[in-house]
Amino acid sequence: MNQQQACQSVKAVLTAAESKKGGSVGYTAYHVYRALQLLSGDTPVGRPRLQRELGIGEAAAKTLLSRLESLGLAEKAPGGKGHTATGKGREYYRLLSDSVRYYRVRATPLGDAYALVSHIPDPVRDLVDVYHVRDYLVAENCRVCIVGGVVNGVPQYPGVPEEERGSLSAWDPGVPRGLILVVPPVCFEKAYTGLLRLISEEYCGDT
Repeated sequence: MNQQQACQSVKAVLTAAESKKGGSVGYTAYHVYRALQLLSGDTPVGRPRLQRELGIGEAAAKTLLSRLESLGLAEKAPGGKGHTATGKGREYYRLLSDSVRYYRVRATPLGDAYALVSHIPDPVRDLVDVYHVRDYLVAENCRVCIVGGVVNGVPQYPGVPEEERGSLSAWDPGVPRGLILVVPPVCFEKAYTGLLRLISEEYCGDT
């Protein structure tokens, strides 16, 4: 996968989720990704379905669709009933799916949790790297997390005691090398945004 293209998809999602002046848009970067997933299906998606599937309000759904249209990622379906992803929108959805994967991980030190994995950032090597990555999550108000890395397909977690790793080291992260974030479900969407910001700011430059 071309990293420049992956970076373009990451930046587009963050742009679509940027807060308005004076307040939130009512959805997150993860909702933008999920919207692209829905719009890339075989049938047009109307605003009511988008609201229902994403759990967002009418105004938020309207803003989300408008921003996707302005970015060239979505368009009105023939006949004006619903929206579909453009070719560019479908490609960005594919790139995002490859860039950031997520799994449910059970019996972790955090209980049942989500693990977000990306092959783009370098694996963390020590606690200095861990704290640096955590700063991105804290900035999104996600303060409970475990930061790890994948080296040669094996998950590693600097600073986590061996006896507490449990299932953290017993699952396949799906990539041979990269970054892992393990967070409680309530923190998942915030962690997704934090990970995209890290990728955009530190690995994408001015693409």
